[in-house]
Amino acid sequence: MIETLVAVLLSLPLPWYAPGEAPETRAERDDRVAMIGRVIVDETASPAEQMPWTHAELASVTATILWHESWRFRLDVHDDTRRGDDGDSIGLPQAHRGPWIDGAEWEALAGTDEAATRRAVAYAVKVLAFHVERWPPCKEIPPSLNQRPH
Repeated sequence: MIETLVAVLLSLPLPWYAPGEAPETRAERDDRVAMIGRVIVDETASPAEQMPWTHAELASVTATILWHESWRFRLDVHDDTRRGDDGDSIGLPQAHRGPWIDGAEWEALAGTDEAATRRAVAYAVKVLAFHVERWPPCKEIPPSLNQRPH
């Protein structure tokens, strides 16, 4: 599954930068995005019981959310040189400080190393699980789309 997800992530549209202002080469970006893909597969391997999705589905949903929130996996979002929401959101998931995370733990969600990326992805999955459990339409997924093995 890792190879498939990484291939999909590498085929998605690139972030936009002004001509000559891309902060990394295509090869550097591909390596970084491949690492993000591997981490997503690892961190979604054991979906929480309330998740209505298989591992592959949860990995796909997580990747989609992170790609969108980070403006197509922009390096400056991943490395925390650019924050969204007037500086209130951080890292790949564009996480806000709040009751679940604050201070140094929140700051640790940013960074391009594998450990920081793992923390960011794990946090995104935690927030997704919270919302899935509370969002009624997720509990009404037709059985044909919810074939999670037990």
